[in-house]
Amino acid sequence: MDWRKNAGRELRKLHCEYQQKRIAEVLGVCRAWGVHLVVFPEYSVPPECLEALLPLTRDMTVVFGTHAVEPKLLSDGLYARIGSSSPQPGTSVAPVAINGALHCYQPKLNKTHLERDMLLGVAWDTIDIANPITLKLGVLICLDYLSRDAAPFRAYVGDKIGACRLLAVPSLTPHHTIGEFNARSTSEAKRLGRAVVYANIANGGGTSILVDSGMDMPHAEFPYGIPELARCEEGVVVADIDCELTAPDEKPSRLFSDRTAAVPIAAALLRYATVEEEVSANTQMARIFGQCDMNSCLSLSNAVESNDAALRQLADESPQTRQLRLNMLLDRHDQFREPEDFLRLLRDVPLSEAVYPSSDVDALRLEVAEHLASTFKTTNDDAEAMDSIRRRLAEQRRGGMR
Repeated sequence: MDWRKNAGRELRKLHCEYQQKRIAEVLGVCRAWGVHLVVFPEYSVPPECLEALLPLTRDMTVVFGTHAVEPKLLSDGLYARIGSSSPQPGTSVAPVAINGALHCYQPKLNKTHLERDMLLGVAWDTIDIANPITLKLGVLICLDYLSRDAAPFRAYVGDKIGACRLLAVPSLTPHHTIGEFNARSTSEAKRLGRAVVYANIANGGGTSILVDSGMDMPHAEFPYGIPELARCEEGVVVADIDCELTAPDEKPSRLFSDRTAAVPIAAALLRYATVEEEVSANTQMARIFGQCDMNSCLSLSNAVESNDAALRQLADESPQTRQLRLNMLLDRHDQFREPEDFLRLLRDVPLSEAVYPSSDVDALRLEVAEHLASTFKTTNDDAEAMDSIRRRLAEQRRGGMR
């Protein structure tokens, strides 16, 4: 039916519009923090968003998750507008942008049971990065990262991965498989000296950066180690990695050195400006720290001490990662010697009202519900119930219900 096709198109359009706004704001925060490499999870960046997002990758390397290459996107000229080459239709690819322009599409080499119609990729290569230092990046998508004995890995990746100092791993995997990815990342970091930037969907959790920092792995307590985002947390993990110090042959020189291979910068969660709980938390944090001198440990410590009860309540009501940060702040603020010690625990990613499509989605849902109600064939038994539903829909359309 035409109304179903129209509803599907409108939902996709809305999804792309608001996802584009959200990703743009996340990239803006990453740039402000001086981030050079950003990795998004699989299927988290709609291809329709790429044209507007590419200019925002200036001075950065960004792996835009993955997406399925649809023939319609090719015929509409999307890929021709954003780059000189087009990926093969039917494949799933990870677009890689460097310094504001599309660099390449890395195709996925293995598929899950949910990707039965996906064509397997037939190419893999390292990616040269020059900013902030010259090194080779490898992009291994989800199963490609785990399936080292599979034929596609042997055929296309092979020994080329040996040149990589960094691996970017966009993933879409459930929570119960995170242990497998952590085990692989621990091996990459400790045995092979490669830092791993792992990005998974929020429902699965596990997003983190694995680096052989000389401490117990995979994850030490933040802010002394790089954290792993908990399940159902939308956020950004940021670390400053000394890629010249992570190689295995550098380990002896690190034994008696103050130089660190990785410094945690942020375990930041997304803060939505239109979600009631987030608005309340934002207001509280602004009240507590809004008048502080952010360059003064004394000013920040006094704010924590004088708002102990409010911060403890806020911690109790927060997601796991933010709760950990606030409890650390409460317990150790008087031991901090640098403002950065406080800022690591306070960093989040504030999002504007523009990124949350509640009213637009509600209007579209209402339109679909009204159509279903108008075409529903009632019987004597359910006529009264359907009349009630139609009255409620009419009241909602007039603004009588929220």
